[in-house]
Amino acid sequence: MSVRQLAVAAALVCAAANANAQELEWTQTLNLPKGLNMPEGVKADMLGIETGAGYHEVKGVLEKLLAEAPPPAPPKQPQATTVEEMRRQILQGSINQGMGANPRPPLEESKMQLTFPVSPPITASYVGRITLRRELPGSTPRKIAEVVSVFLSSPASGQQVVAVRRGIQYPERTDQPRISELVAALKEKFRTEPRIEKDGQWTNVNFVFSKGAVSADKSPYIIVCGGPSMSFEQMQARDVPSINSKRACDVTLHVGLKRGISDDHAETANFELVDPQRMKEDYTADFAFFDQVVKKAQQTKAPPPKL
Repeated sequence: MSVRQLAVAAALVCAAANANAQELEWTQTLNLPKGLNMPEGVKADMLGIETGAGYHEVKGVLEKLLAEAPPPAPPKQPQATTVEEMRRQILQGSINQGMGANPRPPLEESKMQLTFPVSPPITASYVGRITLRRELPGSTPRKIAEVVSVFLSSPASGQQVVAVRRGIQYPERTDQPRISELVAALKEKFRTEPRIEKDGQWTNVNFVFSKGAVSADKSPYIIVCGGPSMSFEQMQARDVPSINSKRACDVTLHVGLKRGISDDHAETANFELVDPQRMKEDYTADFAFFDQVVKKAQQTKAPPPKL
C-alpha cells in the first residue's frame, strides 16, 4: 500500500463503504510548526504555500491564485438551424470528449478514501492533494500554462503540506524567461547559492537545507538527496523510517529548467519543493494512528462463553 493511500501494513485497504460502516473520528496526534529545519528568516514556500501549512490555508491561497487568472470561457458554438447541423454538433462534441477536449476542473481536490477491514467496517476520507490549473497571459494570444499540485498528510498529523510541485510551459519563444534572472530571484528568496548542474537539455537548480542551515555537503544533488522525488507519495509504510535517514536533506527545492531558444532561456520550468523530514514525521504519525484504529476496533470486552 502507498503513503497516498495511507494503508496500514496491508490491513488497511481502499474500498467502497457499505451500509454498516462507521465513519472514522479523526484525532490529531502531531502538529509540527512551520519553518522547521529552515534558516531563520527563510521560508520553505512556493507561491505563498509553505510546507507545514494546513488544508484550509492552502485552499485559500490556491483560490486567490486562480482568481488572478480565471479559466477561459468555453468557445461559443453557433446555434444549429437544421437537424443535420444538430447531429453534426453532437457528434463533434462526442469526438472532442473522447479526445480529452473537456478540461479537468481548474481547482481539483483528490480525496483519499479508506476502509479499515474490521467488523463493522470503519471508513475515512480526507483531501490528500489539491491541484490548480490556470493559464497566464503571454505576449501573444497563446497562454502560459501552469499546474500546481499540493500534497497533504492526513488529519492525524494536521493535514499539512509535505510537498508542492509546480510546472510551467511557455509555448511562445518570446515568453521564455531568462534562466540567469530566475536563478538570481531564487538566490535572493532562499538567501544562499544553489547547486547548478546541467544534464542534456536541462539546467537543474537545487537548494538543500539540513537542521536549520544550508547543507554543507557540496556533492552532486543526486548523491546527497537521491535526485528529484517523483514517487514519494507511493512510499510504503515499511519504507518511511528510511526517509532522510542521514538528515542530509531536511528541506529541498529542485528546479528543472528545459533550455529553449538559448542556453539562458527556459521553455519549461518544473519546481519541486519537498519537506522530507516533515514528511517522515507526519507519515510516521499517520501510520501509527491508523494502526491504533485497527487495534482498538479489534479489542473486545465480551466475556468468554460458559463452559
